[in-house]
Amino acid sequence: MWRRAVLPPPAKRGEGRGGGPDLRDGPPTQPPPRFAGGRRTGALVLCASVLALGQTRGDESDRPPWIDEKTWAKAVDALDADARATLVKDIERARRSNALRSLVELERMRRGSHGPLDTSHAISRLLDDPELTALHAVAFANQTDPRLTGQVLRIGAEGAPANLRLAMGRILPGDTVLLPAGRDVLDFTLRGPRRAVAAMPLADVALIGTGTRKTTLWISPRRVQPIVRLRLEDCTLDLAGRPFEVTGSWIHLRRCDITNFRTWAFHGDDAVLLLEDCTFDGQSFSSSQAFELTGQSLVFGRRVTFKNMGTLARATPIFPCAFLDSPVASWLADCCAESDEPVFLCRSRGLLRPETEFIEFERATDDEDFIASAAGEKPAPDARSARIAGLLDLPRSVPYWIGLLRDARPSVRALAARRLEKLTGEKPRCGESTLLADETLAAALLALDAEDWGQREDAERTLEAAGKGVVGALEVLARTGTAEQKDRARALLSRIADRESVGNEPEAARLLAWLEGARDRLAWDEEKGRWVERDFK
Repeated sequence: MWRRAVLPPPAKRGEGRGGGPDLRDGPPTQPPPRFAGGRRTGALVLCASVLALGQTRGDESDRPPWIDEKTWAKAVDALDADARATLVKDIERARRSNALRSLVELERMRRGSHGPLDTSHAISRLLDDPELTALHAVAFANQTDPRLTGQVLRIGAEGAPANLRLAMGRILPGDTVLLPAGRDVLDFTLRGPRRAVAAMPLADVALIGTGTRKTTLWISPRRVQPIVRLRLEDCTLDLAGRPFEVTGSWIHLRRCDITNFRTWAFHGDDAVLLLEDCTFDGQSFSSSQAFELTGQSLVFGRRVTFKNMGTLARATPIFPCAFLDSPVASWLADCCAESDEPVFLCRSRGLLRPETEFIEFERATDDEDFIASAAGEKPAPDARSARIAGLLDLPRSVPYWIGLLRDARPSVRALAARRLEKLTGEKPRCGESTLLADETLAAALLALDAEDWGQREDAERTLEAAGKGVVGALEVLARTGTAEQKDRARALLSRIADRESVGNEPEAARLLAWLEGARDRLAWDEEKGRWVERDFK
């Protein structure tokens, strides 16, 4: 059973006020009982009356700190104490449900009904604000990044398929595929040569090239089933003069060049796109445009370059989208002139016309100051950050802190691991390598050829946990050791290199899969200060 905080009953208006004696009948022989204390007691009663009135009118002790005073005044205007208490509980209930929602679910909630909170126009407007999803960079990554298992397939390596099309039959959800230099075909129907169309679409796969100048993927075909959590990295995408159909798809592009499109680069409904360090090359076609997206689509771009492009879109996007550090020198045929659309820009001068209204922002939810404030280690850097963290309940949001486990900054991963341990009671791995003392390293290398098989396995696990710190010693052992040591050293070097390719993604994937299965059973325990799984038996 979980306890709920119960507010004390409000003082009734006018309570404690009393009239004095009727002086028309002459002075009283003794003070009335209520004023038996004299003039000082009467003053105290008057103060108590004023304080009682303040609880229902001007008192802001129940105002959430992330709601500004003006908005709260509008929300509680004409509400008595009981109605205010109910409003506070409804807000807390909505926040707590947001803490476990994915990006797509948050967007659906934002566009839909807010239940009892719809009666409060001021609070409902906060929940309708597109900033809740447009600036939630961590939720974008959770929605689009594949759930990797740590398995790595190297195209063109010894014993591996020679190209991507031949490898389609071996790629499984959770795989990381490393592409060699050259040109290849990415067939989203997973059709290999002389094979029928696969029943399952591409899902939870990362395709990583060797650089945009070396690896080129020709995208074929266009109209396929939705692509679920696909990441394309370090390659050039040749669209062959046709749009990339992304209806219902969740895609993350990192360090990619998108080229050879005559009209739209991305077209579809209800798509989620995360773009980082990407370049759109319109090849000086005035008809070229980056997006033609509708429905409940969402786009977040960081350091995106638009080169020789016609326009961003046929009209100002009407779906929540945000661009960070993405300035544009000029467009060939800028069509984005409408204002009052949910476009958020940060250091992205020229992306929209100067006369077109947009919303400026300073940071997204993966900003280091934002993260520290959500963890309670620093005050909120600005009002918008406090509002987003409050409405989404990010301090208690399990998916938020899981998503930060894959962050490139070790300090952020360590903070996320601490928060998850506090929120769930389980200690996750944060992807840090173990430092080995010289004598421990020497003993582990020697134990790779121990007589006992268990000692060899233990030594291998110890060296693998050390990661990059033992690569040099393993390379020497792979050349000079015994036959057993050479084999195990080469295997360890390959696994350590594979781990560098996937980072801490497998741990984040494991926890997100657990969350999806356990979310309906999770409840917040106020006494323990963490989420617990309810037992329905």
